[in-house]
Amino acid sequence: MYRLIEKVSRPLIIDWVIGQHTHILEWTRRALELEDWELLSFHQR
Repeated sequence: MYRLIEKVSRPLIIDWVIGQHTHILEWTRRALELEDWELLSFHQR
């Protein structure tokens, strides 16, 4: 049963991700620009 679900859903999900690629990149770029990144030393982690 799970194989059938995977067989049907995988192409749909891949098509959706490909279709949303530009939007995903734009969202990621904006999220990174909004974050105030500070590098942590090994001891701060």
